[in-house]
Amino acid sequence: MHQCIFMPLVKFYKSDVSLQWIVKQFETIRHNEPNQILSDKFIPRPDAAIVFHFKSIPEIVMPVGFRLQPCFVAPVVSVPNLLQMEGELDGFIVVCKATVLSRIFKLDMLAKPDRIVELPAEIFTPLWKKLKNITSDLERIECFSEFIQSFAPHGYTPDYVDLIYNDIAENILKFTLHDINEHSFQSISSLQRNFNKRVGVSMKRLVRISRLNYIFKVMLNGRSFDAKNLMFDGNYYDQSHFIKDFKELTGETPKQFFRGNTELCRTLSGMFKGDLSAWIN
Repeated sequence: MHQCIFMPLVKFYKSDVSLQWIVKQFETIRHNEPNQILSDKFIPRPDAAIVFHFKSIPEIVMPVGFRLQPCFVAPVVSVPNLLQMEGELDGFIVVCKATVLSRIFKLDMLAKPDRIVELPAEIFTPLWKKLKNITSDLERIECFSEFIQSFAPHGYTPDYVDLIYNDIAENILKFTLHDINEHSFQSISSLQRNFNKRVGVSMKRLVRISRLNYIFKVMLNGRSFDAKNLMFDGNYYDQSHFIKDFKELTGETPKQFFRGNTELCRTLSGMFKGDLSAWIN
């Protein structure tokens, strides 16, 4: 007899134009099976997120075991985390541009051993309490929107680190590391240090994460594609190069990963549906 696994309910909401200087999208996750334990991977994404948990709090099992906090920043990470969720879930997630989030709140995004970044409690604890008393997704989004706009009432002007991050995360097909030059009012080594601190990973690492996310987006759209063309679009020069990156960022080869049930992993990670058979014949 097979055990029936009830999947969390996840919803995605586009950011309003007035928030797109920092917010990429909103996500909510709910699960009302208190006796069920869910466990799967969170795959690296090229963005950071402010995460609020209002009921049970998930736990990272690997590579470092610890329970998450009610409110924290999930930075860009280099390797997959194994998450375990138990009890009733009510999560509200604000997916952000990493460099803007870290600049606004003066955060050091370099991944610590516990792989989360703490937020200033004097600012975010009152917000967490306010959001907890709201049950509607749209009302929570409105509440958070009013909160975040107060930190840039006159608009936000991106700096050079923001522009490089945006190029990598949003324009990966055209971006190469050779595009970066010394016209950034700082040395390359200084630029790299600032980028690492504000994103959590190096520019080179973010490029690799963004490549894979581009490929997953193509699969989500369900377009028919030629594997060879897609490989070159993602700046992969051969199949072995792609498989190596895939394994490093997911912990498995494409064949291993898609052989199993990836629904929960895609749900937790914002990964996308698709068939990689063209890559693994």
